Amino acid sequence: MSLATSLFRVFRSWFQRFARRQVKGNKRSEAAAVAVVTGAPSGSKVVSAGFDMKTEIAKLVDRILEPVGGKVATRDLQPVTEVMRNTFEQFISRPATADTDFKAVALSILGPIQPRLDEVDFARVVDRLRGAMVAFCQGDLAKAAQNHTTAIRQATA
Repeated sequence: MSLATSLFRVFRSWFQRFARRQVKGNKRSEAAAVAVVTGAPSGSKVVSAGFDMKTEIAKLVDRILEPVGGKVATRDLQPVTEVMRNTFEQFISRPATADTDFKAVALSILGPIQPRLDEVDFARVVDRLRGAMVAFCQGDLAKAAQNHTTAIRQATA
């Protein structure tokens, strides 16, 4: 066996080992990136690397109540906000059934602020909450986590 062949084999084996390590490293980083982008659940309520369901629910609730934020006092909105957050968190642990009347749920949640709003504003907030609940409850938990941005967009449309 010649010296050139021996050197070629040594370099090839180093290259293969180096390439395998790079592939393994890339797979880990790609898996982490996919977990962040897709929101794939990791077995807890906090999903991988930067996605927290409770934070996203809080943002969703704030966006739903955004149009009436200036018309209702913060102290009056606080209990409604808490009930909305708890409702969305319950949808995570116990998904809604097909016969759930989301409009009735929205009316019961928003009932305390109804006297402080005119009919148009109240109907608008009820529709936003109902739409957000419908979008949030579509599919299973993995889909809901994956499509949280869709729920936010539908709620604020």
